Amino acid sequence: MTERRGEVYEALDLALRIGEVLLLSGAGAADVTAAMLAVTDACGVHNVSADVTFVDLTLRHQPAIDVPAALQVRRVTWRPVDYAELIEVDETVNSLVAGDITRREARDQVARIVSTGRSTSRRRAASWPRSSRSSPRPRSSRWIRRESSPRGSSCCWRESASWAPPRTP
Repeated sequence: MTERRGEVYEALDLALRIGEVLLLSGAGAADVTAAMLAVTDACGVHNVSADVTFVDLTLRHQPAIDVPAALQVRRVTWRPVDYAELIEVDETVNSLVAGDITRREARDQVARIVSTGRSTSRRRAASWPRSSRSSPRPRSSRWIRRESSPRGSSCCWRESASWAPPRTP
């Protein structure tokens, strides 16, 4: 029973690691959930439920009513999106589900993908400063201000020739 329990935790951990990479790479919650459940199913762990939020991934497994549930949660921390990682992890999931690789091989591949890091060109591109277009205020010769809607919420920018920003001493 202990060895089987260890295998369950290894399968859940692999699914959570894969789910983390997918979620951070921009995949939707439904896609992440489906991938994690496919991984656990391919590893021989059935009766798994998944919960995906913006910051947490949770997997629960309870094979029978009289057996305590195995529960694992993984906190997702933000990092820049890397589509190369997404493609490699997706290929790993497909190979695992098809039975071409074992759980241990899939775990090793995911660890290699995540730990390899980014290429220099991607690092350099990500470190460039943002352009001035990313400011919330459009660039123009006229001042603009944020006005409230009739319902009281600030929702839109309007041009105003008479308004100027407060002066700082």
